[in-house]
Amino acid sequence: MLLCSRLPINILNPSKYEFTNNWFEHGAKIHFDLIFDKLAKPKTILEIGSFEGQSTCYFIEKISEFNQAPEIFCIDTWEGGQEHKQGKINYTEMNQAEYRFKKNIQHAIDRVKNKATVTAKKCESCAALSQLIVDKKSEYFDLVYIDASHDAADVLQDAILSFRLLKVGGIIVFDDYLWGTWGSRSNSQNNIMRCPKMGIDSFVNCFYEKIQVDPNFFAHQIVAKKITN
Repeated sequence: MLLCSRLPINILNPSKYEFTNNWFEHGAKIHFDLIFDKLAKPKTILEIGSFEGQSTCYFIEKISEFNQAPEIFCIDTWEGGQEHKQGKINYTEMNQAEYRFKKNIQHAIDRVKNKATVTAKKCESCAALSQLIVDKKSEYFDLVYIDASHDAADVLQDAILSFRLLKVGGIIVFDDYLWGTWGSRSNSQNNIMRCPKMGIDSFVNCFYEKIQVDPNFFAHQIVAKKITN
């Protein structure tokens, strides 16, 4: 449920966006280009884990190409996970990450013709997802993107709750499938409970009759289509 500086790296418009890494550009963006072009053209998106807003800005710009105004719901604590703490490999001042998120999102909205509606909820994902269910948002979203906590139990909980919120025919995308399994990036010391893979595998195994995993996506991301409730 928790997500979650260096020189700015900008994947969209170098004059305005402020990103301090290229994680999304070098990983998820490639798969999302395929998802949008081949599998789906979603309008309602649930994003669990937003950080500086790279993926959110991508969604805003990409969906605008389809002459649609997207509705995006972002969930993040902006407190960071263990890998963002002082002394860790991905140390980040999270208050600055939250500031950059807000600035980047506003710039993305301003520069597209079809204006997006972005709702950002600053809290743990279990609380935000449960509230969405209470608010009768079940089967509301076309796309769910899970890129928050790397702890297996958190990933599994995010997946189970967000599955309720995904439309039949919608797409769920898990990021960082093999994150930390070699121990170097994550500081996880090869603890499988501190890696997303076990949580993702558990969800796929428990929901195998209700989803269809796309075999074209593997390693960095797992992509599945919801085929029934």
